[in-house]
Amino acid sequence: MGRPKQDGLLYFSFDTDFFYADKRIKRVQTKFGNDGLIIYVYLLTEIYRNGYYISWDEESAEDTAADLSLKEGFIEQVLTYLRGRSLLTLRTLSTGVTIITSPGIQKRYQEAVKSRKRDIYVDAEIWLLNYEETATYIKVTGNESKSCGNESKSCGNESKSCGNDIKES
Repeated sequence: MGRPKQDGLLYFSFDTDFFYADKRIKRVQTKFGNDGLIIYVYLLTEIYRNGYYISWDEESAEDTAADLSLKEGFIEQVLTYLRGRSLLTLRTLSTGVTIITSPGIQKRYQEAVKSRKRDIYVDAEIWLLNYEETATYIKVTGNESKSCGNESKSCGNESKSCGNDIKES
């Protein structure tokens, strides 16, 4: 009997030059200390454990603060900073749910699932990578009946849709 399908990852690549390769990481550490870095790493682990994004609301912030023994206001400050430096992206979907992801997170997710022997289906409203950046084994699904005004979501591929009703927050 095979292993059940899972969307999330059991592990993800973590570069050994994490502290040196990206000046944005150094700036997070300078501004918020190690607590700022642990929030970022914690969010990455939560995202990859679930797939390529997580839902984010007041309860998520409370849970994160409790898990890390930090104040919720501090979590929000760091999150705002990470968004401002394009390390994370917060999006409010057409359903009203807010999610956290980023193009970098999705690129690493795509690389991590490459060895799976099946296609990986992702939501067009959440997937941030354009057609050229999206691997062939990643199938972007969603409401195919939408008209395609956003060329970055590749309207030429029938399995991809356009997600024009996304509000970025």
